[in-house]
Amino acid sequence: MNGKITFGINLIDKKPLSVNLAELINPHILIVGVSGSGKSYNIKKLLESIAKNYPIKRIYNIDGQGDLATPNTSSVVFTESGNVGINPLKLSSDPVFGGVRKKVQQFINAINKTSRQLGNRQEAVLRNLLKDLYMANGFFEDDPSTWKLEEDGYYRRKYPDAQDLLRFTYSKLVSKKFGLTRESVKYFHELEKLNKKKSKLIKEKIRLEHQKRQNYENEEYIKNEMKIIDKQIEEVKEKIKTAFLSALEKANGAEEKDIIKYENVETLKSVYDVLENLFSVGFFKSKEPKFDFEKKIWRYDISSLNIDEQKLFAEFVGSDLFNKARETGLKDRVYEYLVIDEAKKFTDLKKDKDDILKLVAREARKYGLGQILATQQIEHIPEDIIQNSGITLVLGVHESKADLISKKLNVKKDYLLKIKPHKTALISIKTRNSSNDFYYPIMIDIK
Repeated sequence: MNGKITFGINLIDKKPLSVNLAELINPHILIVGVSGSGKSYNIKKLLESIAKNYPIKRIYNIDGQGDLATPNTSSVVFTESGNVGINPLKLSSDPVFGGVRKKVQQFINAINKTSRQLGNRQEAVLRNLLKDLYMANGFFEDDPSTWKLEEDGYYRRKYPDAQDLLRFTYSKLVSKKFGLTRESVKYFHELEKLNKKKSKLIKEKIRLEHQKRQNYENEEYIKNEMKIIDKQIEEVKEKIKTAFLSALEKANGAEEKDIIKYENVETLKSVYDVLENLFSVGFFKSKEPKFDFEKKIWRYDISSLNIDEQKLFAEFVGSDLFNKARETGLKDRVYEYLVIDEAKKFTDLKKDKDDILKLVAREARKYGLGQILATQQIEHIPEDIIQNSGITLVLGVHESKADLISKKLNVKKDYLLKIKPHKTALISIKTRNSSNDFYYPIMIDIK
């Protein structure tokens, strides 16, 4: 591996235009191309070329369109009905960059990037819910020694996950509404299951009577099952009474803190609704995907998810990659790449500090993490990303956008209009020895 990627033939000197990624002032690559300009085709060729010619550890390809599969790729499809996903509450145990407080803020920031944005009161309530959930599971925000699963030979079962948060929020809501404890709520769930089972038996009895069948054995079985369930229901009701009285006796006045932390029932209920809708997407699961470690390119196929879901997915995966790279310390070159097509869906021009793609563009280089972003609409790409891209590859533009792109990328409009899709392109390369914005016209052929 010589580290060089050949993009094509330089039309000025008629020689191959090769780039050593290790010599770039920034490892990030920005690809601009309208629909039909060969963007997906060239992204795939670029990824294959990097995997083949550069000593890369891993390329993480978040594929929102479902069309970036290559032969040397390990792919996992994320769907609502699938059994693998990501756990948004999995902690980093790094004492400097990890912990409960940072994960809580990341989770809230991710939600606020979607159409489910939280109000100030909702944010405060959700922050308290998350902190209390971690605390209930033995992860304390001010004690880094509790942030890892294993400590002094003791191994916790797992980090809290999306369903744990949903159940925890539900128990707080019921407690707020009826003054019940978490234990009482658990018994209420049992009571609900028993009543559902009883309802099924009643329906079966009605069905038999409706059919006017003399099925003595079935009728006797139903009667016996009804007696058993009625007895179980009474036992569960007694447990609820006992749990409630026990909580009343244990009350010490600290309960008022929950009243302050969780505002009113309406605010808590609105947060529960947001979480229930959020987690209905189905990819928030504790079971992580199993990629092939022999493959350098790992492809996350999220094409079945909607825009909000894809934003959340990219935010959590991208943030985890950035945090892990940062935890391992400073690097002399890029070791991993994050790849995202249609980047305009995942970045926000207004919220600068909260955007993972802008954060990677500004700070990830020194930790050995680069990103490859592609877009049809350059007007949606922030200056941070454009300015920090070591390579900008323009595959084609629409004539109506030529003026805008000319100003945004600092390239002559005439050059843009001369691009022939699938044949020629413009490329800007900023190395440590030369950081000018000159664009080379090339006959495209990445290899």
